[in-house]
Amino acid sequence: KVDELAQRLIKASQSKVLETYESSIKSKNEQLTVLGDSLQKIRIRYGVFNTETQSELLATLLARAEARLANARARHSALTTMPGVPRDTLTFLLARINALEKEVVTLRDKLGLFNQGMALVDVLAQVHEEARDQLGEDEERYKQIRSAYDSYFPAIHLVEPASVPIIKSRPRRTILVLAATMLAFVFSIIGVLIFENYKDVNWREIINAK
Repeated sequence: KVDELAQRLIKASQSKVLETYESSIKSKNEQLTVLGDSLQKIRIRYGVFNTETQSELLATLLARAEARLANARARHSALTTMPGVPRDTLTFLLARINALEKEVVTLRDKLGLFNQGMALVDVLAQVHEEARDQLGEDEERYKQIRSAYDSYFPAIHLVEPASVPIIKSRPRRTILVLAATMLAFVFSIIGVLIFENYKDVNWREIINAK
């Protein structure tokens, strides 16, 4: 009965812990979904998909586009001062310059937008990863407690079986204490009786008479 009662108490405690974990896991799943959606929207809005390599790539593309634009402008400027240059060549260079200018503007806008959203994406990505790790830990802990809850285990552990004595002996220490107390009480009574019987005797006269 004691083991059964202990089992019920332990199971009740485990059941409450399981309910707490179930509620926590459900809530964290919902939070993780919201974080994932927000992170995806921010990535699309700012064009941030890989903060480690994308910034370097955009900067490299912008530098190359600016170099090509500068080269095209220099060639156009030089050719306009030279006689006999076909008009189609100058027209082609102007078209290339216009295209390169648009490319440079686009890359600058992308890089600027990327820099604005990079920090926000990093923060959200870190929060999302931490929430996912925490959810994994809660789910693992829930499985462990659930396994313990579903399995039987003795609530009372017998360290050493008690042996029944062949001859039951009374507690000697208690008997000795009681006996000593009784003897002291008896001797005190005897002392009082002797004192009362002989208190009127003149012992000095008896001694002098001898």
